[in-house]
Amino acid sequence: MIRIDCICAIPMFAILMLMSAAFSSAFAQGDLAAERESLRGIESFVVDVTVEGPQHLVNSDQIRRDLVAQRIVHRLQNAGLPVRETSNSGDRDSNLHRDAHLHIHVNMLELDRGLIPFAVTLGFYQDVRILESESEMSSATWQESVLGLVSGDLLDTIPQSIDSLVDQFIDDFGTVNS
Repeated sequence: MIRIDCICAIPMFAILMLMSAAFSSAFAQGDLAAERESLRGIESFVVDVTVEGPQHLVNSDQIRRDLVAQRIVHRLQNAGLPVRETSNSGDRDSNLHRDAHLHIHVNMLELDRGLIPFAVTLGFYQDVRILESESEMSSATWQESVLGLVSGDLLDTIPQSIDSLVDQFIDDFGTVNS
């Protein structure tokens, strides 16, 4: 599911473009029940955060990778989910892709007039087996996204969007593991 957060006045064509992307992606995401079911029986997982965009935004207190990771891990632990550790996305070690992991990817741009379009994707990755070749790979088995457009004074909307996605993950995880 993709949710669109529009915080400032933007031209109608931009809204229509965002809505078009949201609806086409929603149809491509497949069976939500199957995604939720893929979370059943997970004994532990790590958290991995990537934040991309202009340096002054990436380094802002609202969106800095280490603070986002801490807030997410705290939120997951408070909900009783089996978070084992936090991975440092700057140190892509090979163990990350052998473990189930929750990956949060934040991507931002900066446009004229101080507008900041952003996308947040939260995906749960697990090893999956390709039936025809018997090979294994890491793939997203559960995924949610948010697209938004904010002005610079409303950057707090981005971590709020992240929190909303994490809450959805917590709800889905709890539904199949209670």
